[in-house]
Amino acid sequence: MYAAGEILVTGARSGLGRHCCERFNGVPLTRQTSFAELYDAAKQKPFRAIIHAAFNTKPEVSDTQLYTYLQDTLLLTKQLLTLPHQKFIFISSVDVYPKNHQRHHEDETIQLNDVHNIYGVAKLMTESMVQHEGNNPLILRPTALLGVYAKANSLVKILTQANVALTLAAESTFNYIRHEDVSEFIQQALLMDLTGIYNLAAAEKISLAEICQRYQRSAVFGQYAYQTDDIANEKALAVRADFARTSLENVQLFIESGVCKERCSGM
Repeated sequence: MYAAGEILVTGARSGLGRHCCERFNGVPLTRQTSFAELYDAAKQKPFRAIIHAAFNTKPEVSDTQLYTYLQDTLLLTKQLLTLPHQKFIFISSVDVYPKNHQRHHEDETIQLNDVHNIYGVAKLMTESMVQHEGNNPLILRPTALLGVYAKANSLVKILTQANVALTLAAESTFNYIRHEDVSEFIQQALLMDLTGIYNLAAAEKISLAEICQRYQRSAVFGQYAYQTDDIANEKALAVRADFARTSLENVQLFIESGVCKERCSGM
């Protein structure tokens, strides 16, 4: 456990940010936080690390929404980078990769025109800011996340609701890891002072149809087939053996704890 005040965490009200804030005894940054007071405190004692998990997740943005979107993404990051800190950890996403049915590695060159939505482009732009202006920067690109504080995605709906209606097709595939896998990697990264870019992904992906078959669940599927490309995870696997698990194994661990523990009893 880290001492209170050592680690600043953004997005601490929900999702991975909330999990990391609890895991690392972090200082939560919310819209109500006084940035001036935060900066004055950090000048006296720089943060050991900033874990930047807050981000606007809209896949589409209109011109009237653009400034607010920039405030929630690039401009927020620019502000955070001015805080005195020893290490900057940015939670990016595998959505920065093109959807081209290829296996994606951390060292590949990505053309912005090939990224499929503004969310992925904004994440990639933010990565560049962090790499150039952050101290000892670490960029994590996780796949689909499972956790107590995560939003109810299609997987959770299948596991917790009978005959749930989905927009996704049964053949849609996802690569699932848990909040705990990310925070344990961050813990190791702090100990080893890792820098650079790491894909955080399970060894194998899984389809929604396979989930239904494995757990004897039923759903009314839609027409949109979402396909997750293969994500190379060898670099993260060399740090933590957790990433040798498959998506199905991570789903099972998720069921056995957290939000699905009571609703999915007997699985």
